[in-house]
Amino acid sequence: MIDRVIKMFKQVIYYFIAVVEQGSFSKAAKKFYLSQSAISQQITKLENDLGFSLFDRRTYYPTLTEEGKRTRRMIIYSGMLR
Repeated sequence: MIDRVIKMFKQVIYYFIAVVEQGSFSKAAKKFYLSQSAISQQITKLENDLGFSLFDRRTYYPTLTEEGKRTRRMIIYSGMLR
């Protein structure tokens, strides 16, 4: 059970990093063969679980909030993506 939860969490982290790297939810979705809304929903759920916004969605392209930048650095430096 816990392995499944960890795998699901890691998948959402991959979605988060893909949005950052691709610069949009729709481009990240294409990378995973998902709809834009599916990626957006997963990121929103992650933000709700974390208790803060990762992206500022007020502009056409999502930009990282300060919390999003810290989260990205933590993920990269922790080696979580290995």
